[in-house]
Amino acid sequence: MDNNLPESFGRFRAEMDMAQAPKNNLAPLHLHIPEPKFRPGDVADFGDIIVPEVDANPRPDEHVMPADIHPLAYGLVRVLGYDHHASGSWNPGLDADTMRVMLRKMLLLRAFDDRMFRAQRQGKTSFYMKSFGEEATSVATTMALHSDDMCFPSYRQQGMLITRHDVASPLTFSKTNRAPWGGVDFEITFHVLDYAG
Repeated sequence: MDNNLPESFGRFRAEMDMAQAPKNNLAPLHLHIPEPKFRPGDVADFGDIIVPEVDANPRPDEHVMPADIHPLAYGLVRVLGYDHHASGSWNPGLDADTMRVMLRKMLLLRAFDDRMFRAQRQGKTSFYMKSFGEEATSVATTMALHSDDMCFPSYRQQGMLITRHDVASPLTFSKTNRAPWGGVDFEITFHVLDYAG
């Protein structure tokens, strides 16, 4: 070893050699990246996906035991028939006006997401978690609640505030703040100005 190198480097080198030495009691590590069936530009064929009939998994009673709804976690709940209309026991029976209101709120949420994501990429916010593809989750559940029911949203639940207050403009967020312990507090808090104290 070169005598001009500091002693700490020698210790570091010995630790690295020991870390890289083969370990007989561990299985070798493997990284498997699966090859996708289709690439962009290919004609996709999803014929291998089994789509059940409407009500193949019927809607359970509200008071059912959790063990009885286990198959719902691993199956597909189908509401739309091949005629593109909702049917079966899962059909909520919503009128066209209600569905248009829900669609408007989901589109507003997507527009809000795009603007907030651009602001985050420009460094105007600390971070932002988009709810792309999950718009119906927050909009539909909020519309099913009574207007004075309490909501406790987490990430990707901006749709709750947009659904309750119809506009995204009064939504604000806190920027990254220095935490008292010296680290960075990354909490993003959405609130409506009307209720901010």
